[in-house]
Amino acid sequence: MGLRTLLFVAAVLLTAGLLLVVVASNAQFVTVTLPFFLPIRVELWKVMFAGVGLGAAIALAFDLAGRVRRLVRERRLRRGRQDLEEGERLYLDGLDEMASGRWPQALLSFEAAQEYAGADPKTLRRKAECLMRLGRPEEAAEALEQALAEDRGNHEVSYALAEARQATGEREQARALLEKTISEDPEAPTAALARLRDILVESGENRAALSVQQQLVSHVAPSARAAEEQRTLSLRHGYGKELLDEGEPAEAARVFRAILEEDPGAVPAWVRLGEAYLAGGNERAAVDTWQRAFEQTGATAPLSALQDYYLDRTCPEDAISVWKRAIGSAENPAQSQYLLGKLYDRLYMLDDALKTFANLPRTAAPALGARLSRILEGRGDLAEAVIRAREVISAAPSLSAEYSCSACGARQADWSDSCAECASYGSVQLDVEAVRPVPVGDVGEAPPVV
Repeated sequence: MGLRTLLFVAAVLLTAGLLLVVVASNAQFVTVTLPFFLPIRVELWKVMFAGVGLGAAIALAFDLAGRVRRLVRERRLRRGRQDLEEGERLYLDGLDEMASGRWPQALLSFEAAQEYAGADPKTLRRKAECLMRLGRPEEAAEALEQALAEDRGNHEVSYALAEARQATGEREQARALLEKTISEDPEAPTAALARLRDILVESGENRAALSVQQQLVSHVAPSARAAEEQRTLSLRHGYGKELLDEGEPAEAARVFRAILEEDPGAVPAWVRLGEAYLAGGNERAAVDTWQRAFEQTGATAPLSALQDYYLDRTCPEDAISVWKRAIGSAENPAQSQYLLGKLYDRLYMLDDALKTFANLPRTAAPALGARLSRILEGRGDLAEAVIRAREVISAAPSLSAEYSCSACGARQADWSDSCAECASYGSVQLDVEAVRPVPVGDVGEAPPVV
């Protein structure tokens, strides 16, 4: 019993004693009526004593209840501190598991920490990181939504949530969240800017992607700036293609010319510049552009565009002459010779195709053997076609992969402005070995193909 309670009891007893002294000297009787009881007649001092005792008992009861509440509150606080300490310990265990690459164990630690410490944003974020590593982006998004509800201004959580939304296929939600967060964050990380840029590119919004890319370039480290500037060039190219698709060839040509001023070796820009001139009705400028592009870069892609231009106008002789002229002037004439053979094959001039291909070694291009087999079959030489098919069957995965990326080595069937694998701009080229060809005019009859 505390000092306050003792003082209270002493005061009550002293007061009761004084009252008894006063009342006892004036013995009076009063009638007391209680509910459900008959009226009773008692002395006044007894009634007063009972009242004082009842008041003291009530006061003591309230004091005892307050003490009980304080004890319960202190116990809860101690339990809460213990839970927080245990949650922090489990959180640190989870970080150790993450550092060791044990993602399932780390997830279990963070979930246990959440049970002790509650919805702590840092724990929820680490839990989401583990879920992303384990290929469970939907659950990661739920955890990050909960973390963001606990801490609305946490940009790091918003960026992580955008990544999870993108992984679940919710591209528009990811885009909206990224745009909002980046606009609020003056120090937006390059990873978030790159993610928004990629989403815009996937949506075909190259103009908006270019704006984000320019912001990204100003944030990246000097060591990564050259690669990002190359990506900027690719996005400018995409913007030019977007203008071309929207029926603005003059503006598209302006964009492609600006790219070529910075990088005269940008083969895709040469190809699309010719297309822009052609779309604007200036056919002479288109033809001159493609021819000049080959002279300056030695790439075959502009000549392929020129070949298609002549074929669209039903001028196969002019298309054939494109490659015949190139064979005599190219640094790697085997490429032009191979493409001439492809053109003959396309025009169903099988004898000419066979003569052209016969002057190339079997290893000149991955698809050469398959083409020869098909041509022989078309000529009715089924036995020879079967022999050639057997030779190339082991290379089946690359039979149509005639182009390769000079940056990453990835192979693909057709030429494109950028590599489909690594997105390197202008790195896709025809994969034909440089060989010493026989001039087309001197090949004579094709040797037997065995």
